[in-house]
Amino acid sequence: MFVIMNSVSKILRRGVILIAALIFMLVAFWVSTWAQSENPDTKEEYVNRTGHMVTGKFYERYHQVENPLLLYGFPITDQFYNPEDEKVVQYFSRARFEQGNDGEVTLTHIGSELLKKMDLRGAAQNENRASYACKEFPPTDFQVCLNFLEFFEKYGGVAQFGNPVSNQINTGTVWVQYFENAVMEFHHDGPSGTGGIRLADIGETYFNLKGEPLHYKLPTMKEFILDDVLSLEVNAFIHRDPAAAEYQPTVYAIVRDQRQIPLENASLEIIVQYADGKEESVLMPPTNEHGFSKTRVPVTEDQPGIVELKVKATYNNLEGGTKAAFRIWY
Repeated sequence: MFVIMNSVSKILRRGVILIAALIFMLVAFWVSTWAQSENPDTKEEYVNRTGHMVTGKFYERYHQVENPLLLYGFPITDQFYNPEDEKVVQYFSRARFEQGNDGEVTLTHIGSELLKKMDLRGAAQNENRASYACKEFPPTDFQVCLNFLEFFEKYGGVAQFGNPVSNQINTGTVWVQYFENAVMEFHHDGPSGTGGIRLADIGETYFNLKGEPLHYKLPTMKEFILDDVLSLEVNAFIHRDPAAAEYQPTVYAIVRDQRQIPLENASLEIIVQYADGKEESVLMPPTNEHGFSKTRVPVTEDQPGIVELKVKATYNNLEGGTKAAFRIWY
């Protein structure tokens, strides 16, 4: 009798384990499918990486291009009403969509707005009007050349990027060019098939510049998203008070996970490379509950030239980083 009961108990335990495993697999499958689903019939898409929805007219505009991820990046907010512009808008890592009174969704002229904020004193601009590899755009009287022109024409031209609002600019680290709707950068290790051209994450930059409420970046329906931190996103900004007696600028860093959730207690290190080639390591304080940290960079006015910063973040054995640079004037 004991043997029979023991056998029955084993069968029941195995059955419970099997049922539990099946339930777990079904739930995992449902969550994964739902959380990353794209439904053209209802014009909606949920992006699990950032936890945001693209719906309706914004979905249509996002998928008008063959490679929306290359041109616009991931959504970093849902749609929301912006009282300053009196429009419904949505931010992507490389763009900002806005819906006009006619219901149509267009691209905000982020490139033009960001160019107005740039200090281009001392930056070299390439003007080669005689080059056969350039094309001039009379509406703004700027030209697009070489790899920039190839990328521009391949991925939509004026209809996608707007007219150029600058020539190519040497920032000291990369060549960039500003367009009404985008900012292109040339990198020797750029994505395959793009001629080394990358689109800058100006959606993120413009979101911060506009002072949009940070809660718009928080993922929606996050109860359906796994809580694991899968990757780090690091942003760094440099500021120096012109009225300050000391020349040392302040570096601000923000560390978030793949869902744009701020990470507390992330470790940060800055590798400072001066114009003469010397390097120095600077440890930043761990990030606070907002994923934020700041520190001063040790430089003096007798170290003229471009100073490059490599900001490295570490969190739970994950690493992420970004680069920044500033110029010390003579």
